[in-house]
Amino acid sequence: MWEILSTQLNGVSGPKKSSQKWQRVWIDLKNKVKNKASVIRNSRTQTGGGPPLKAILTDLEERIIRIIGDTAIYGLSSSRDDPLDSEDVNEPSEAVDVNYDQEASSSTITAGVSDSEPDTPENPRKRRLLSASSSSSYYEVSPRATKSRKGMYFDL
Repeated sequence: MWEILSTQLNGVSGPKKSSQKWQRVWIDLKNKVKNKASVIRNSRTQTGGGPPLKAILTDLEERIIRIIGDTAIYGLSSSRDDPLDSEDVNEPSEAVDVNYDQEASSSTITAGVSDSEPDTPENPRKRRLLSASSSSSYYEVSPRATKSRKGMYFDL
């Protein structure tokens, strides 16, 4: 490819170079445009006053950016969502009973969905976990419990 390009470039008026030297010219020009575009973009997001940067891209530089693509200059956008930071986490819409089996040799936890909310807990080993959208204000929490990010209580 570079052999064909160097033949075409050497056929027009201007310097005559080998294919390796024309390739080096392209790499240098591409890097220069990438750096200039990056400086211009970064100057737009800076704060702190002062006069704005007056540098602009020439038509040739804009054509080079279209050839190599914005991703080569600015990188990939950070639009990928982190599932832990998302506010759309699926939360249970009803109360969940969590039974702590204290008699088992291993710490066994079983969970079941309750259709109705009791006024008082019948078993002290049960902890009532309510979603943040639940209308009830009743929580049975042990002294060692802690509140999570989403407003649910968990024993430590």
